Amino acid sequence: MSAYRRTLRPLAACTALCSFVIVFSSCGSSSPQATGTVVTAGNDAGPTVSARLEVADVPQAGGAALVNGSGDALYVFAPDHQRRVTCNAICVNSWPPLLVSSTSDVTSGPGVNRSLIGTVSYQDGARVVSYDGWPLYTYSSDRTPRIGSGQGVDLNGGYWYLVSPDGRPIVPTGDPQPTGPAS
Repeated sequence: MSAYRRTLRPLAACTALCSFVIVFSSCGSSSPQATGTVVTAGNDAGPTVSARLEVADVPQAGGAALVNGSGDALYVFAPDHQRRVTCNAICVNSWPPLLVSSTSDVTSGPGVNRSLIGTVSYQDGARVVSYDGWPLYTYSSDRTPRIGSGQGVDLNGGYWYLVSPDGRPIVPTGDPQPTGPAS
């Protein structure tokens, strides 16, 4: 067998293996991709039908903080101070925004100031629920309700904070104070 043919066989095998890996690594993924897909916690097909905001005791907040209807802690992202979503692409894998079609799809429980609820534009026509102008997110590492393990985390280009019932980020002592949303 010639040296040329001995070189081609391993090269062909390597090419076939690489093609196999590329094709099958793109199949069956349920995690959001950085392709402009609208992302929601547990549903990457589009906005949720409705969302509920509630107030609950979250130990990492030192008391009351906003949670969703499932008890998941809600966060604000300091760079979102201009009333716009700056957490996109890879960021939404860890911090899924709370998506709805419109503000009328958001309900509230006791302790939530209904006048602070709104939405901000997102991709593909979806809306992110906002509170006092801050877009709201959950944190994928919070494994149980009413746990705020993302509190004060500096990740994806800024700090993440739990939200007080009055709409202010709950900032741990020593962390930089975020600028409030622009009016």
